[in-house]
Amino acid sequence: MFREEETIKIAKILKIFGLNGELTVRLYDAFPDELDYEEPLFVFRNGLLVPLFVKTFSRKGINKAVVVFDDIDTQYRATEFAGCDVVAFAEPEPEEELVREEGVVYMDDFIGYKFTDTISSRQGNIIDFIDSKFNPLFVVESEDEEFYIPANDEIITSYDADKEEIILSLPEGVFEINS
Repeated sequence: MFREEETIKIAKILKIFGLNGELTVRLYDAFPDELDYEEPLFVFRNGLLVPLFVKTFSRKGINKAVVVFDDIDTQYRATEFAGCDVVAFAEPEPEEELVREEGVVYMDDFIGYKFTDTISSRQGNIIDFIDSKFNPLFVVESEDEEFYIPANDEIITSYDADKEEIILSLPEGVFEINS
């Protein structure tokens, strides 16, 4: 997993700006000059790191902006994120070429597996793995929606490589944070 001290605060969500999920954000010096709309910004909410994709971004002066995130489309939903820090990860040191050991299971080996969560009873498929040193994530598809869930040993209850099935025990509310 990640440690909060390994992140850099790049912005702070100040308050709601309108009725359709708009948020006013204070930008810090570390905020990137250009946004990649394909990559999420990460927000600390209730001690969890939540990935949010930017739908629209409009600068207001030097250090403020109005932002709309995908899936935050109401005033009520936007209020949940007011006061949250937006963070980026410190650039990891270049890694040596990864040599995979025989008999060792890596998180990206689970791409294509069917999953079942014992807590929410949700089922679906693992469609991708985001290999972040600080917060590795599975991208899963369930009920025709994509979600980001933590990818670590603590959530894996069991797996069957022959059947390509994995049983997970995810923290309560993980799917609601993403929707």
